[in-house]
Amino acid sequence: MSTTNHDAESADATEPLLTTRSKKVRFYIPIEKDGAKEIVETVITRLARHFGGATRLPAKGAYVMNDGELVLEEVAVVDCFGVDGGLDELSQIACEIKAGLDEESVAFEITDVATAFA
Repeated sequence: MSTTNHDAESADATEPLLTTRSKKVRFYIPIEKDGAKEIVETVITRLARHFGGATRLPAKGAYVMNDGELVLEEVAVVDCFGVDGGLDELSQIACEIKAGLDEESVAFEITDVATAFA
């Protein structure tokens, strides 16, 4: 992760004080099944402890199952920044979500991001 610090005395009020380049993970977790709330809370807590923080957002998702059935469902989108080097941990979390909710699959994405902190 690369960071850029700016001198607080020379920075104006709109300039970020710290900019980082890293990776962000986003999990899509179905929330309509029994036990889903606890799984989402566990994922947020685990990401926060391992990578420093996580955010949950509500969303509605749709996908086509292997048998062709269209599924529309409420999901929790869980974002976490600064996940550089954590692919094994993230894959393990996805497998645990899949097993815990008895899902055909669980999607997660990893993207490069620039994040600014003021």
